[in-house]
Amino acid sequence: MPLRADFRLVAATHRDLRRMVLEGSFRSDLYYRISAYPILVPTLRERCDDILLLAKSLLARVRPGSRS
Repeated sequence: MPLRADFRLVAATHRDLRRMVLEGSFRSDLYYRISAYPILVPTLRERCDDILLLAKSLLARVRPGSRS
């Protein structure tokens, strides 16, 4: 008897999965399931203005006495 599941999957990679499917090194059925709503985020190299904000946020999290 099949069981129903209701969940959301978020996955990230730097690899070109579409190309890997064509080459046969990534399962096509899995690719089409996880690529329903692709979210493309530019690399940090392309968002230099974000580096300072990210650094401040990370330093605030590891600062002694801070609560995370």
